[in-house]
Amino acid sequence: LVNEVAECSFTDTKQAHEVEAALRDEYRVHLQRNFMIWYNEEKHLKDQLNIAKALVTPLERELDELRQIAVESAHVASELRRVQSLFDIVYQGTENIERELQTRGA
Repeated sequence: LVNEVAECSFTDTKQAHEVEAALRDEYRVHLQRNFMIWYNEEKHLKDQLNIAKALVTPLERELDELRQIAVESAHVASELRRVQSLFDIVYQGTENIERELQTRGA
């Protein structure tokens, strides 16, 4: 429509008003369409934000729990190494005692 207006020369006032009204209508439709696109994009972004915010608290809680488990696991791993070391010493000691008893013929 804009191209048609550019090609016309208006000698008739009525024709000029009709074209002006048509341009206004086309512009209004264009603005409404752009507004709906913007509104839908904004609504989508707000929905995504609400979902993300809803996930933050439970994820934060789970992260804290996992951190606590990691700390406890580190303590357990340390204790396991200590007990394993003691076991190795005691086990080696029993083998040594058994060998010593065998060499003595008991």
